[in-house]
Amino acid sequence: MPTSASSASDSDSDNERDTSLVLDRNIVSSTASLEPLERLEALQRQNTDLGRKLMEAERTLQNRLAEHESELEDMQGKLEEMRSELSATKREEKELRSKEVNRFQGYFQIQPF
Repeated sequence: MPTSASSASDSDSDNERDTSLVLDRNIVSSTASLEPLERLEALQRQNTDLGRKLMEAERTLQNRLAEHESELEDMQGKLEEMRSELSATKREEKELRSKEVNRFQGYFQIQPF
């Protein structure tokens, strides 16, 4: 069946969209034309390579997880430290206000009217 130029360009744009969606896939040659033994060896190499990539990805993930946990612990420590500082500052502010009130009360009591 003959195809029109517009359907050919539509097909090309569909192929471009499909290939842009797959970002992290390696293009691997087809093993269908290989002899059974060669095909088995090629598939074993691919399997070994994928296993290696999986191990590397898991190691990277574990490293990131450890870094994030460490960062979380540091931030929780800083948060507790800041809470303690805030509590001490509030306590000090309360004491200063109390002293100021007492000083003004004493000042007005001393002054004769």
